[in-house]
Amino acid sequence: MEDNWGRRNEIVKLDEATLRQMLKPVTGEREIASFELLTTGKANTSYKVQLDGLAEPLLLRLHIRDQLSCQKEFNIFQALHTKVPMAEILYFEPSPTEFGFPYSINKWVEGQLLDHVFSSQDIAAVSQVAYKVGATLAAIGTYRFSQPGLLDHNLEISLPFSSTAESWASFIRRSLSDGHTGRHLWQGWSERLEQLITENNTYLNQLPDSSSLIHADFKGLNILVHRAKTDWRVAAVLDWEFAYAGSPLSDVGTIMRHQNRFNPAFKLPFINGFAGQGGQLPEDWEKAARLLDLLNLCDFLNQPEPDATLRLEVTRLIIETIKIYDN
Repeated sequence: MEDNWGRRNEIVKLDEATLRQMLKPVTGEREIASFELLTTGKANTSYKVQLDGLAEPLLLRLHIRDQLSCQKEFNIFQALHTKVPMAEILYFEPSPTEFGFPYSINKWVEGQLLDHVFSSQDIAAVSQVAYKVGATLAAIGTYRFSQPGLLDHNLEISLPFSSTAESWASFIRRSLSDGHTGRHLWQGWSERLEQLITENNTYLNQLPDSSSLIHADFKGLNILVHRAKTDWRVAAVLDWEFAYAGSPLSDVGTIMRHQNRFNPAFKLPFINGFAGQGGQLPEDWEKAARLLDLLNLCDFLNQPEPDATLRLEVTRLIIETIKIYDN
């Protein structure tokens, strides 16, 4: 799945002396016992660092893709951490002046990636986790803005959306005509996708517009879960740099993107958790969620030379959606 899609930005390799200097605002003069470069992220660079005299490691996160995301993620943490499990940000440096990029220092969160649990054969675990994840998504959506749109680093609307349907359709069309998505799709499928947009734009216009906080990358690789004695819980929702204001159905579509590879026991408890905690599910919500996720899939392909595995798998996901909904 997406863990094999390759990186969008090169890894930044740091030596121990630089790591120690960057961590100094939190750790003082403590020595580094060990450090590990993490490879799960695709755009930024992260290190797990263990220090002498501290039982718990720290996470050093280098904000490479979007330097303003360092400030943005801190502001989201400040706004949301009492409602949603998140990695605590102990310190952040929004200026790239000293080290060449902004960075943040987070508490380390122990847990399993959600993808690993959802793919397991343990039906009880899958069901428990799915309900908690659905409830967590509903909690994210309780934070609202004045209108839908993209967020700047201060969580102000920097680019308002006219409506969910219009923004969805115009972005996909731009990626097909002016971007790179169209040439990466196999022959004939760009036209089929354009037809799908036209035929379903009216349907999406019937959805209530929403200005809820959207994670925008709400998937198993960004959600840590943990088993506490006999019960499962969400340990942390990670990586908020793409967050915007919009419809929570977009996040529903993202997490259900690879549902054919998950244990089927996840779906109903996830939806029950989401709806049970106030998440709104309109009629034909599953169709809406999958259509909205087409925007994300087109964005993945909207780069000059995407990773080969990414291109193959994303193209298949787009075609699968077209085949389901173009009639």
